[in-house]
Amino acid sequence: MAEAVVGRDIDAWCNKCKLELAHIVVAMVDGVPVKVLCKTCRSEHRYKSKTAATRKKSASAAPAKSPRAPQSTKSSDYIIAMKGKDLGDAVPYSPKGQYQPEDLVVHPKFGVGIVTASAGPNKIDVMFDTETKRLVHGL
Repeated sequence: MAEAVVGRDIDAWCNKCKLELAHIVVAMVDGVPVKVLCKTCRSEHRYKSKTAATRKKSASAAPAKSPRAPQSTKSSDYIIAMKGKDLGDAVPYSPKGQYQPEDLVVHPKFGVGIVTASAGPNKIDVMFDTETKRLVHGL
């Protein structure tokens, strides 16, 4: 390979294109290209040689994570709170409605929930299967 010179072509790895392509040398330090411009995608980046692109991770790299066991989507608190409740008693949630603790509501986004507490004059805490949300009521 010919010696690299600013303004001349050089083959380098382009991370954007994910290929080794022709680049133009933009900057050099101590005779080594440090910045190049991809002739294909026109991105300017640090020079990466062929060996840098094919280099494998070292053995000291962090080990791959083992897959987690699937977790239940419903929390145990939700399951306990819903035990013995009749889903037929659930009413569609509306900010205009009035709700008391233990009422069942059906929210269009969060699904079926149970009112757990009043959190002020116009707010209630509702436990859904994945999380508890504070919602308005009585407006």
